[in-house]
Amino acid sequence: MFLIGALAPACAKAPPPLQTPEVTLAGVSPVALDIFEQRYEVRLRIFNPNRFDVVLAGVRYEIEFNDQVFARGLSDQVVTVQRQGTQVIRVEAISTLADIMRQLQGADAAVGAPEVFRYRVSGTLDLRDYTSPIAFDHRGEIRLPSG
Repeated sequence: MFLIGALAPACAKAPPPLQTPEVTLAGVSPVALDIFEQRYEVRLRIFNPNRFDVVLAGVRYEIEFNDQVFARGLSDQVVTVQRQGTQVIRVEAISTLADIMRQLQGADAAVGAPEVFRYRVSGTLDLRDYTSPIAFDHRGEIRLPSG
């Protein structure tokens, strides 16, 4: 009987089942450009499909443009995303000279003007009350006008 009484409070505090929040790239703006390192303000949109608020306690991410790593970043910003709502967070991303060189080499390798600009944002979310990071991976593309 004691065991049941001791376990009851632990069961009551278990977080509800989670539908994975979706993360998309809302924007990238340069902040500081130097020869070896470039800093950007990245806007990530977090979609919460759950019927309860989720508290974001951290994010780690990588951004790719046209299948090449562009920048990466992390943040320990605490943000509440309302139930069945969205929230845009502003975080910092860093690229290096090597990242930029890969972007330029990829552009040189393309024959003619590209018709599609591909992007990807992937990483993990740390959510309060959940012990394991939640992975995300979003890809998109923008059709470019042909000349």
